[in-house]
Amino acid sequence: MLSVSVIIPTLNAARFLRDALASVAAQTLAPREILIADGHSTDETPQIAQAFPNTSLIQQTGRGMWNALNEAIAVARGDTIAMLSSDDVWHPEKLRLQVEWLDAHAETDAVFCHAALMEIEKGSALASSKPELFTRAQPAYMPEAMMARRELFTRLGAFSEIYHISGDLDWFGRLIADGIQTHMLEDVLLTRRFHTGNLSAAPALGAHYNRELLDVMRRKILRARAAQGGAA
Repeated sequence: MLSVSVIIPTLNAARFLRDALASVAAQTLAPREILIADGHSTDETPQIAQAFPNTSLIQQTGRGMWNALNEAIAVARGDTIAMLSSDDVWHPEKLRLQVEWLDAHAETDAVFCHAALMEIEKGSALASSKPELFTRAQPAYMPEAMMARRELFTRLGAFSEIYHISGDLDWFGRLIADGIQTHMLEDVLLTRRFHTGNLSAAPALGAHYNRELLDVMRRKILRARAAQGGAA
C-alpha cells in the first residue's frame, strides 16, 4: 500500500492547529510522517506541533505558504503527498480512501474529495458573500482535498512562490494543461473552517487577489499558445 506524507504549513496557528493534527491522528490509515512547515511562529505553534506523535517540525527558510509547502515536499519520504491547512480538518477516512483509489488506479496521479464548509467565527468575507456554499458539500479542487503521487511534483514543478494567495491555482492550471489524470471522490472528507483570520476574510487583499487571478489566467493562455506552437 502507498505511504503518505502529510504536510501542514503553519504560522502562528495555535488557535486551530490542535484540531488539524487531531484529525490527522484520527485517520484510519496512519501516515508515514507528518511534516509541520513552520514560518517561525511566535506563539505556541511549535510546542503544539511537537506534542503530537510522528510529527517533524521544519523551520521554513523562505517566506510564504507556497514556499513552506515546497520546502516540505522536497524532504517528504512518502509515496504520496497530502496537504492540510492548519485551520481545517480531515474526516477519518480521508487518507485511506484516497490511498485505496491511487493503489487501484495506476493511471491516476491525483485524487480529490468533496468538502463541507463551516463558519466558525462570524464575519468571514466568504461566508457573508456566498452563504449558499455553506448549505451543501462541494467538489474541492484545492490542496487540502488532494492526495497526489510525490513524483507528480517533480513532473509539474513546485508551487509558484511569486503568488501570495494563488499558487495553488497556478499549479492546478499546469495540472490541467499537462493532461494529468485525476479523480474526484464523492465522499466528503474535508471540512474547511472559515474565520476572521482567513486570507479570504481580509478585504485589503481583495484587489491583490484579483491581480493574481489575472496573472494566473494570462500565464495559462501563454502556456496554451506555446503548446499549440504559437497559434492564437
